[in-house]
Parts: sequence; structure tokens; C-alpha cells
Amino acid sequence: MKMNQNDKNYVDGVMNYTGSKFKILEQILPLFDYRKKIFVDLFAGGGSVYANVLDKYEKILVNDIIQDLILIQKKLILTDGVIGKVKGYCVEKDDSEGYNELRKSYNENKSPEKLWALMLCCTNNMLRFNQKFEFNQTFGKRTFNSNTEKKVNNFIESVRPHKNKLMFSSKSFNDIPIVMKSFYYIDPPYGYIMNEDGSMGNTQISQAGYNAYYKKGDDESLYNYVHKINNVGATFLMSGVLEHDGQKSWILHKLIEDGFNFKIINFDYNKVSRKTNDKGTKEIVVFNYRKEDDNDFLIETQDGKRVPFGYFYRKGKSIMINDVVLGEYDNNEVTKKVLVQLANAMKNGIKVYKMPPSDVDVNKKWYIS
Repeated sequence: MKMNQNDKNYVDGVMNYTGSKFKILEQILPLFDYRKKIFVDLFAGGGSVYANVLDKYEKILVNDIIQDLILIQKKLILTDGVIGKVKGYCVEKDDSEGYNELRKSYNENKSPEKLWALMLCCTNNMLRFNQKFEFNQTFGKRTFNSNTEKKVNNFIESVRPHKNKLMFSSKSFNDIPIVMKSFYYIDPPYGYIMNEDGSMGNTQISQAGYNAYYKKGDDESLYNYVHKINNVGATFLMSGVLEHDGQKSWILHKLIEDGFNFKIINFDYNKVSRKTNDKGTKEIVVFNYRKEDDNDFLIETQDGKRVPFGYFYRKGKSIMINDVVLGEYDNNEVTKKVLVQLANAMKNGIKVYKMPPSDVDVNKKWYIS
């Protein structure tokens, strides 16, 4: 299943989440691997990513280590009555004392409804915790409003019809199983900087309120986790800040050095900041598969090797009888295009037999004879 790049009616998460990828969905969603059956949103945050691929996968795992973030979304999707409770906790725009009481109440007796109310009323709607995992953001003179209502209703209407394919968890990424038939979207907190000698530094490349949940050792563990994904034949796409204020991300640079594909994301930070961004922020995605626009299909040679078809005509090599053409295409037009490419590229006497139309969906093979 491919993503329609012209579909810009994206669903926003219900929270104004600091790390939300909503504003760059148009750039990252077309890069996703839609050949897999399972989608894993490893650091789901406010939910703006998985909410926009619900019809593309058979199962979707929504995970975040901040349990109340997951419970907000789970209750909203699976039950009724959550909105009324959240509204009841929200304070008026001029009630700083009430806000402080709510914050204290949450830190002493946590609940997802209290956290969401705090996020709606705090400065910049920004989730922020101290090293004791206590919510410590200041009062923002804001509250539940009509825009929030519209966003919530749109989220429920879009996501609830797909609730049976959703699975929720609140675990460390290390505890999420790696399965070959899965595609992992990875949007971790800001990674740690790279020292001049290539080692990992002691500070994160930028600050965010959820950084308290991500330590130096997590960066190295995530690096190893990504390689495990790659080694079992699953796929991943990781998004993050590669460079900021003269510093470099250790994990992203390491993955690029390891040979994984990457693409720069265009985003104007001046539009979301009160100050002019002169810090040279560069955001990228790193992934371990090839997209249709930079690869056509694979040839599985008689010795079991899988080589991009482009390799053959660039190197002047021949496709041999009994080689296998591998591909995953979602409609007959693309299938036809592939067959035409093969016919134009190969010598006389070699024929390509396509599978029946009913199989033009996943893991098709055209045998050359």
C-alpha cells in the first residue's frame, strides 16, 4: 500500500505536543515502508504519526514510555467521557493558583486526565518534567477551547473506526519485540552530541521537556536496537535533528556512517520560534530500505544474491535464465511499467511471466525463462 502524496488532510494529535511531527508529515509519510503488515510507533508522543497511517497496515502498535500520554489516547479512542473529565480539571485563563494546585495534585496522584488538562493550560502547551519525573511547566494563561474541541472530534472520528487494529503499550523501546514483518517509526527525544573524536558527549543536542525520560545510555541502546531491526529483515525510519548550534547528533551520524539511507527534511524553525533561528538546525530521516523513486526492483540471481535491477544496466551485465524478479507493487499500471522496463532492458529470447492479478499485492515474483 502506497501513501498518496497528494492527500494533505492530515489528522493532528489531540495534544499540542512539543515533539509533534504534524508539520512535516507531508515530507515523511511518503518515505514510509508500506510493504510491511505491522506499524510500530516506537516513541508515539502525541499520536500525530500513527493517526495518519491507520489504513495502511494490518496492525499498529502505539508505544511511549510516558504512560499517561498513551492512556490519554487509549481512553479517548476506546471509551467515552474522557473529555468531560479533562474539562473539569482545566482552570480558567486567569487562575494561576488553581493551575498550581492541579499540578501538585497530578504529581502526588497521577492520572491521564490531569496531565492532559495541565498540557492544555500550561506555557506553550509544552510537556515538561524534572529529573524526578514531576510535571514542572509553568502556567500559560490558556485552557480548553473551541479549537481543542475541533481537534479532538476530528481525531476521534478518524481513529476510532480503526480501533480494532490498534495495540497500546507504555514500555522502554528496548522492551518492544523486533519482528521481521514490521516497520518501525522511531522519533526519539533529542540524541546526545558527538565529540570531536567521534565519541558520545554528555549533553543532548537540544533541550525538551521529555528529555528526563531519555539518558545517555539510551542513545547507545537505541543504536543497537536499530541494527537489530535491520539484521532481522524488518525496516525502520528514524527522524531527528542531525545538527544544531554547532553540535552533531552522535546516533544519527553513526547510522549514516554505517551506510543507511538518509534524507534532509525541510523545516523553517523561524516559524515556530520567537527568536530568529541562527543555530544551523538540520533535521533528517534515516532508513534502511530503498524507495521506488530511487530503486525499481530486485533481481534474485541463481546464487541467491539480491541485486538492484539498475546494477545490471549500469554495469553492462546480463540477466540470466532462471533469475527471479522480486517486487511489491500495488496496481496493474505499476506492474505494466515494470514489465516494459524489463522487456526494453533484456535481450531477445528472455520472457517475463507475471503472476495473476489477484497476487499483484505482496511479494510477487516474475520468473525469467
